[in-house]
Amino acid sequence: MSKRWMKLGLSLILFLAAALPVWGAEVDQEKEGSVFDPVLGSTWDERRSLYELLRLDVSSYEIGQVISSKPYVVVSAKDEKSKDAFVKLRIWNGMLSRSEQGLDVAWDELWLNAQGKVTLSVIEDWVYMENYFSAKSQSYYRTEDYIGKIPFIADIPTDQEAAAKGEMNITEDGSYNLYNMQFEDFSLYENTEEAVKLAEEAPVIMPVEVPGDALTHWSRDFIAQLMKAGIIAGFPDGTIKPKKQLTKGEFVALLVRALELPTDDPALETGYPDAKGTWVAVELAAAEQVRLVSKGNGHSFEPAKGITRIEMAVMLYRAAELEKQYGQADAKVFRDTDDLTVYQRQALDVVTRLGWINGYEDKTFKPHHTLTRAEAFTVISIMYEQINE
Repeated sequence: MSKRWMKLGLSLILFLAAALPVWGAEVDQEKEGSVFDPVLGSTWDERRSLYELLRLDVSSYEIGQVISSKPYVVVSAKDEKSKDAFVKLRIWNGMLSRSEQGLDVAWDELWLNAQGKVTLSVIEDWVYMENYFSAKSQSYYRTEDYIGKIPFIADIPTDQEAAAKGEMNITEDGSYNLYNMQFEDFSLYENTEEAVKLAEEAPVIMPVEVPGDALTHWSRDFIAQLMKAGIIAGFPDGTIKPKKQLTKGEFVALLVRALELPTDDPALETGYPDAKGTWVAVELAAAEQVRLVSKGNGHSFEPAKGITRIEMAVMLYRAAELEKQYGQADAKVFRDTDDLTVYQRQALDVVTRLGWINGYEDKTFKPHHTLTRAEAFTVISIMYEQINE
């Protein structure tokens, strides 16, 4: 008997021994993690054989649930109506690589029936994220849309993140084998440069539930995206109040979160006396630091006052300058902006070129009107998507 088959037989015995305690039993993540231990360092054929022996209690599994941290195993789909495809697990095999600005991640995929038995296994399913490294930060990808696509257990910095920290990033065409999996057809570099770091425990990212008062609202998709990104969360009563007027303080907070400005500096202090001690004081101070809003210098900000559309446009213009975003589309001409200052017109010109905001069908902008929370969510969502492309 060859050494390879001896190793496979031993792996199967070890895997079976690990799996036996969970047959028909309630199991926790620590125990289930041990069930997947034999996967580490295994070959393609060995993993497929190991998966065939797997038995898990999948009755309480939910999408986004982390079953094991090493190897990283996550529930990516669930269909309670299906007998053969009740739950889908994605198992990261520790492989990832870079191609230009894209990230390639290798996964094993398992479909389990309601009894916890594997009915289908796919080995080495590579998932490609085209513009991953050009994004502002990896937090853009840490949402439910990327469950089973991005291994949340791994710190994979984008180029901007690596540059900001003065750290090495994944090199062009660089490949990493963090779990030392065995491959016969090609060799891959080990993670010797430590450009990618593994956490002890993976963050749990569960699907968001859009508040009931937004389920049929026109802004539902924009609200869902911001909730996934952690930019908004809704009110304690389970609503989001999309039709409610938005305040100046709320818009500043949205903008600061979407731009991921640092707010943990204890020295941050707003220069607006009427905002000190309020819930938005820190976000406002962060906005002042990068000139999203003018320095307070003892003036009033009126954070609880409704923000006007032109005030919003000016803040967005400053955000565009900060992010070095320049629109390519034609500027829009509005018939009700003659009373605006030259600076306000310039701001409006840039942000409409970017497509972040629009006017109305009658060719007006209504610069002095206030806006609803839904309108603000839409604008922030469009901006957030664009700066992370």
